Amino acid sequence: MTTASPQGTPHAVDYGLVTSLATSLVFFDSAPDTEAMKSMITQAFGKNLGPLEKSEKSMVVEINDEYALAFTPAAATRADLEGDPSFHQHPILSGDPAGWEDIACMVLINVFPSNERLELIKNTREARLHQLVTLGLATSAIAQTPGAIAVLNSVGRVAESTENYVEAVADKLPAHYLASTWVAQDDNGLQAYTLGMPMLGHPELQIRDFQGSPDELYSMLANIADYAQQGATLKDGDTMAFAEGEPPIRITAEPWIVDADVPALRIHF
Repeated sequence: MTTASPQGTPHAVDYGLVTSLATSLVFFDSAPDTEAMKSMITQAFGKNLGPLEKSEKSMVVEINDEYALAFTPAAATRADLEGDPSFHQHPILSGDPAGWEDIACMVLINVFPSNERLELIKNTREARLHQLVTLGLATSAIAQTPGAIAVLNSVGRVAESTENYVEAVADKLPAHYLASTWVAQDDNGLQAYTLGMPMLGHPELQIRDFQGSPDELYSMLANIADYAQQGATLKDGDTMAFAEGEPPIRITAEPWIVDADVPALRIHF
């Protein structure tokens, strides 16, 4: 991973693509127990957690005077999951959708930064990543509450099984709980692309015209995306290699496969 300067690494995309909003949804088969949620949140954040406050609609807690976490339950159905603008069903991350029919409730999770923290988030990738990792920890805590069925990851715009999401957060693999990776077929072979990297201040990543297996391609791009999501900033004109002695792999800027208006970097395999 690259080492950031003391001032932090600037966003590599326009801040309008980053957005300070950090939310996720956890879906349940019944209304979750408030005390159980409190217990899981306390386990996740420990001594960094401020006092839990409960309003008529939400449960709110501060973390190190940097963020306010808000947990807001509401009635829900499977249609609320599948009708959300962030919803995409992933062949690996989503797991078995059979349980979605039992959805009866959801919990909206917000991570609101302090004014001081927001200024850092607006300017540096490290601060933005910290905010989204905090969102992941909070979401994982709620996803471990009894009755949780699925997580809607708004960064990667994908529905995930609670098991996959919790495991990814525990293993510190942001490519499986923040920006997601997808594989598709076109006339020239396989292509892979990320979904959500601008939310971390980085261009999307993609590979075109790949002739190997879909699993190999997915693993390759997910590993590169994980590297970038943990702090490295890839740029047009860079080269990289997976191992010492291997020929360098070129990186060039080009329009994103999904939307030509979104900046992207192509990894040339």
